[in-house]
Amino acid sequence: MTLTWLGHACFMLTLDDGRKIVTDPFDASVGYHTPNVDCDIVTISHGHHDHNAVESLSSYEMSISDESVYEMGGDNIPTLRISAMPSFHDDAGGAKRGKNLIFKFEADGKTIVHLGDLGHITNDEQTAFIKNADVLLIPIGGTYTITTREAIEVIQKASPACAVPMHFLTPAIGFPITDEKEFAEKMCATYLKSNTANVNDLKGAVIFDYQTNSVIK
Repeated sequence: MTLTWLGHACFMLTLDDGRKIVTDPFDASVGYHTPNVDCDIVTISHGHHDHNAVESLSSYEMSISDESVYEMGGDNIPTLRISAMPSFHDDAGGAKRGKNLIFKFEADGKTIVHLGDLGHITNDEQTAFIKNADVLLIPIGGTYTITTREAIEVIQKASPACAVPMHFLTPAIGFPITDEKEFAEKMCATYLKSNTANVNDLKGAVIFDYQTNSVIK
């Protein structure tokens, strides 16, 4: 399985059998080049333009934006399991920005968790849902999501093999959010020189390079 960062909170998982899953596609107003890729499944954590722009994709077969459990596989096709846990986009029970879905992807013997625009520290049920993932995709920019310090607290509770930050400030975007530097320092993060990596190679805290494939407008 490979993981590709397409910018902001948008990632593409490519399974060993070639199936592709894209998370939280954004529209052109965000500042990155839109994720104009083909995929089999797209997941949407919540209904904001920087996370639900399925029209930015070249094509997709299925969109998931609910808490149902989906298991896909069959004869000679390995099982892919997608499940979701409700959470909030803020620290006020959704009163400020509404609800958010935490997605968990299980395939190829790996577990990948995408926290969407999580706006609060995870509770016990949510922590149990995301515990011990191989990769935890976590927002760190604050303002609309948890801050870097809150993200580190979530990581410490969840104990993933690898934590990958998302939804932070880069030269491509103008959102009032913070960059990755505090996260990199406090987590002793490794900077990749690519926006793609094999999940087997991801350990500790890893920051992907958005410029490899997500060019500034």
